[in-house]
Amino acid sequence: MISGEFSELPVAYGKQVAAARDEALGLVADGTLTPVIDRTYPLADVAAAHARVESREGVGKVVLIP
Repeated sequence: MISGEFSELPVAYGKQVAAARDEALGLVADGTLTPVIDRTYPLADVAAAHARVESREGVGKVVLIP
């Protein structure tokens, strides 16, 4: 059994990740940070989207649209 500071590590790390996520989403919401989108694909074209990611030719995110 793990005790002491190490037992809190996963919880503390999760809180740090959540705080970083919330900060990043706030920056996107206020326009300070703009995500770069390489291409969008309809969900039916998931194979083409995956091929685009695997090709490493794009710059930015590949987004699937439901």
